[in-house]
Amino acid sequence: MIQLNLSEHDRKVLIETLQYDINELAYEIGNTDLRSFRDLLKERRRVLGEVLEALEKGN
Repeated sequence: MIQLNLSEHDRKVLIETLQYDINELAYEIGNTDLRSFRDLLKERRRVLGEVLEALEKGN
């Protein structure tokens, strides 16, 4: 497990960035025809979602 020490401002910026990227991934997943690439994007969205959830909980 990696631990980051972030200021509150940096944490908020990272949360906003992750939210934006997750939303963009949803769009990309919907517009991707190649199944292997779509699966890769879904995995990336899952990982980013877990990081976002941890940041929102304050972990």
